[in-house]
Amino acid sequence: MKKIKVLHFINSLNYGGAERFLLNLLKDIDKDEFQMDIMVRNCPNDMAEDFANLDIKIIKAPAFPEKYFRHYKFMKKFVISRGHEYDIIHIHANSLIYTIPLSMFKKYARKTKIILHSHSSKSTSKLVTLTHEFNKKRYLKKIDEKLTVSKNAGKWMFNDQKQRIIYNGIDIELFKYNQRDRMKIRNELNINDNEILLGSVGRLVPVKNFELLLYILEYLNKKTSKKYKLVIVGQGELEKNLKDLAKKLNIDNQIIFTGQREDVASILSAMDVYLQPSHFEGLPFSVVESQVASLPTIISDKITDEVKISENLYFASNDNIDNWIDLIIKASKPKEHRIDKEKINTDKVDMKKIALKFEDIYKQLK
Repeated sequence: MKKIKVLHFINSLNYGGAERFLLNLLKDIDKDEFQMDIMVRNCPNDMAEDFANLDIKIIKAPAFPEKYFRHYKFMKKFVISRGHEYDIIHIHANSLIYTIPLSMFKKYARKTKIILHSHSSKSTSKLVTLTHEFNKKRYLKKIDEKLTVSKNAGKWMFNDQKQRIIYNGIDIELFKYNQRDRMKIRNELNINDNEILLGSVGRLVPVKNFELLLYILEYLNKKTSKKYKLVIVGQGELEKNLKDLAKKLNIDNQIIFTGQREDVASILSAMDVYLQPSHFEGLPFSVVESQVASLPTIISDKITDEVKISENLYFASNDNIDNWIDLIIKASKPKEHRIDKEKINTDKVDMKKIALKFEDIYKQLK
């Protein structure tokens, strides 16, 4: 049987939400029925080895928009010579500013179906937002299948046009709470039994709002006699700024910056409360993972409530630090620490089930 060939377009293979979704999908897709290739247009490619281990072909295009004309020429040549080989292109996007695949495939490989997959709900850049809104009027009619990770992400990308919501999926078994991992990681991080470990996972970029966590920790020191520490897992442009702020607030001895880690599931087991103060998100993987790990999880009320899969998830206002403090103190109590696994609704975020949905979508488009 001839395989259905899908070419995924993604900005980079960095540690981001869209990239993690794609990696998870490729792990569970039926490789006897589907051939999945990837085209990337920017560095960094920190996850390239993870994808290569799946025996996935990675096509590197000249950087966009930095090398726009080289990129344009490369894409035109590629689509004319090889575009017809693909049954479907699957474009992963946070905004509609990269439209070259849409125009090229519609012009030179018309039989290829196009999926546009929205992974975010907003942009902090006014220029990106203006370009995004302009391009929607021109290009959305060229899309054969509109997918989104949440209602907000769908509204941002497709307005009220017909779209399909498919939530970000994870390996459920991998992220379940593990007592042995908890003890191992807490020992590695030098966390005592009487210390409450707060934690967060993500790229150290403005939208994640990690700065708020430092002020929360400083305030906790003033408001309670309990001993708190904070672990931040990830890397990014704001790492130095955050470390400088920690010193300024005199809490640097309570904060652990781990950098990028492969054992996030184990670190979640070591935490006592998970925090996510983002300004906006599509559907954050880390919040799904923390709930599957049975962690009390407190997140910004700017994040969609579609991410809720357990009764252990709470929303706080980024404009009200007391709101965060009260919820953290409540969540730190032993009875709130871990909830029964049976009370976590994992069906809508189980990657094995989600991969089957994508197989059906690809077959229908083919």
